Amino acid sequence: MLSIIGVLLGIIYLICGLWDMLIFVLIVYTCYHIGKRVDRGETAIPVKEMWRWLMDKWRLFR
Repeated sequence: MLSIIGVLLGIIYLICGLWDMLIFVLIVYTCYHIGKRVDRGETAIPVKEMWRWLMDKWRLFR
């Protein structure tokens, strides 16, 4: 399975180039992650959790 993924990424790299391949992989991973969260019944993008995490990080600078 991993060898098939490697071959596909190698073909994308040869056809499109490195940066296009990295953007493609980032988009695929993001969609996979969001789809996995939705399938588990969670929110697609946890805005409240991210906001709370950011506020905890920024609290150090106050």
